[in-house]
Amino acid sequence: MEVEQKSDPSPPRLHRRIVLFPCPLQGHINPMLQLATLLYSKGFSITIVHTHFNSPNPSNHPLFSFESIFDGNASSSDVSEDVIALISNINYNSVTPLKECLVRLLSKFEPIVCMVSDAIMHFTKGVAENVGLPRIVLRTSSAISYVAFGYVTALQKQGLFPIQESRLEDRLPDLPPLKFKDLPTINTRDSTVLFGSIVGMDRTGFVEIAWGLANSGHPFLWVVRPDSVSDCYNLLQFLPDGFLEIVKGRSCIVQWAPQQDVLAHPAVGGFWTHNGWNSTLESICEGVPMLCSPSFGDQRVNARFVSEAKGGTIGRSAKFFLPPQEVYLLLNMVWRVGLHLENRLERGDIESSINRLMEGEEREEMIARVKDLKEETELCLRKGGSSYESLQSLIDLIFSF
Repeated sequence: MEVEQKSDPSPPRLHRRIVLFPCPLQGHINPMLQLATLLYSKGFSITIVHTHFNSPNPSNHPLFSFESIFDGNASSSDVSEDVIALISNINYNSVTPLKECLVRLLSKFEPIVCMVSDAIMHFTKGVAENVGLPRIVLRTSSAISYVAFGYVTALQKQGLFPIQESRLEDRLPDLPPLKFKDLPTINTRDSTVLFGSIVGMDRTGFVEIAWGLANSGHPFLWVVRPDSVSDCYNLLQFLPDGFLEIVKGRSCIVQWAPQQDVLAHPAVGGFWTHNGWNSTLESICEGVPMLCSPSFGDQRVNARFVSEAKGGTIGRSAKFFLPPQEVYLLLNMVWRVGLHLENRLERGDIESSINRLMEGEEREEMIARVKDLKEETELCLRKGGSSYESLQSLIDLIFSF
């Protein structure tokens, strides 16, 4: 759920500062800033150290101080084709700039108690140790995706990669309901992401989406960034002939929209998403069922649990980073709060999936389940709830440094 930043009244200040360093992908920046807001509400001063690439807007967060460091990347257009290269460049190029920044901050501000860095910014471990700062790692993905990454590591150690093509549709023997193709490092489809923050779609996918939306007959809001389609900055030229006339009066196509505000609107009946963890959480927290089009990273894992998790058993050979009892609880959560578009985007599949999402008994069942999950998330945030208590445990840990 979104964390509102309030400037008045200001919480009592502790004269202790926390430095936070996010990964510069939007799905990683947002939860880091939300954590910063929570820590500020507990009395800590906040400094956000960020890369030049995709830097946050300080004016949106007047309660924090911001420090920018060199990262070796030029622009979003240069990295949109290779996120792995972007992350690797930052981990390689930012060691000295981050160290110099921290040394300067340590001499400038009130005591800095620790640094919180994104888990994939692994270079921060050595930097924090070098300057003598405790370091806390923030993972912005779901708990079950963390388990899935551990499963990938186990397969690699056993020499079972790459997975045979014939096994991609098989269920993981130790982690049902996931399939081998859902594992985070396996890429089995073209680079097409709907409403994503980095990767765009091709022209064919764009046209298929357009006709699927049009033929469904349902009203829709379609958020399409100017660079969503490769090598195109005028999306209207890619809309098929007759499309705008068919959807006139029941459509709105925009370049940007405040996602959580939109999801909270009572007129929204479904959310077509790539299933990044932020989007998945926001949809559940607003009680909105989903149409899932995952592409990479943890998205396939999230989509599988959103669309068809029915529980399962843990194989005896499974080895995890989480305690077995926690893995068992994860595997036996029944979500079924969305539908899964698993194959290439095709207008007929899109049309029928939208209609299933928006009409009939199947929709009513998904609505009931997502409302239950929404209530559970609200309970977690209240005093005594699991999220409330976890935050307090984090605060206690920080005070122990």
